[in-house]
Amino acid sequence: MIQIARIKFFLFFNLFILVSFLSFSQQKKNEIRENYHFTYFGINYSPIIPSNIIQKNDVTIVRDSITMSINQKPGFVFGMEVKHDFTRFFALQTGLNFIRRTYNVDVKDKDTSHTASLKFIGYEIPLLGLGFVRVAEHFYANVSAGFCFNFFPSDIAVSKFYGQRYRWTQIAIMANVGIEYRNENYGNFYVGVMYQHQERSMMTVFYFREYVYGKSNAYIGLSGNYLSLNLKYYFPQNPQKEKKKKRYGDN
Repeated sequence: MIQIARIKFFLFFNLFILVSFLSFSQQKKNEIRENYHFTYFGINYSPIIPSNIIQKNDVTIVRDSITMSINQKPGFVFGMEVKHDFTRFFALQTGLNFIRRTYNVDVKDKDTSHTASLKFIGYEIPLLGLGFVRVAEHFYANVSAGFCFNFFPSDIAVSKFYGQRYRWTQIAIMANVGIEYRNENYGNFYVGVMYQHQERSMMTVFYFREYVYGKSNAYIGLSGNYLSLNLKYYFPQNPQKEKKKKRYGDN
């Protein structure tokens, strides 16, 4: 599965490079904003969509008389973003996000069964390169790729189960595709689909028959990968010429 994910990301990354190259080649001289820099501040809300399309997030293991299953449930990502447009067709983006992943865990152990809802919280700092292609007067198709730094503040424990993080920080690959509507007076609106892929497991969930300590009776590793609907709004900003900035600096 990891090899397939790497191949998919390689193809997506090459698509990103191709789109970026084509977008730059489409620019007219009067459209190249070499003397302008736009910096946008925005908000981001991304509902996590339970999915097994790209990688299997629903896992079941059988160990002796124990059947343990974990299923991904809806979660969300929320945060603030900063996007700097170097031209009309290329930008860099970063920010700080809060994320909550939700899973249901079910265990059938001999004549008993146990169910719990596990909610893992974390924080993200994405760093993405964005390429745009103009498809209408105010609409731009967007594709982006880059890295995301994930931070997991703590483990989690509920009755019969214990979730232990693999490490407190982890780097993931992030890719995005969508449509952006730009309006100088009202700001920019964005709708897209985002996928995050982690090479290593985010966390291991242990099952205990008696108390949550000692040797576990069964366990499953969680990848932390997710697919989400990406909704963004960037506040309107006024362009500033580099020449004006230099004049202000001289004064």
